[in-house]
Amino acid sequence: FAAGAGFREGPAPTLRFDAEGIEAIAAAPLEAIQSQARGQHVGGNVQALILGVLSLLLLASGAALLVASA
Repeated sequence: FAAGAGFREGPAPTLRFDAEGIEAIAAAPLEAIQSQARGQHVGGNVQALILGVLSLLLLASGAALLVASA
């Protein structure tokens, strides 16, 4: 069954991370976000506005918590 289903027996693959690999992994989402933003100008602007408002709300609630705990 296993051979017919496309599985192969043998040692499990090992993951090896080096500095270049980690940088590539970290850069991939950023490149995807940038290309998506270039592709949809109107949608991207609305999304940026919503994210900006949410981040301001988060910042304000964090400041309120700091003031309340002081």
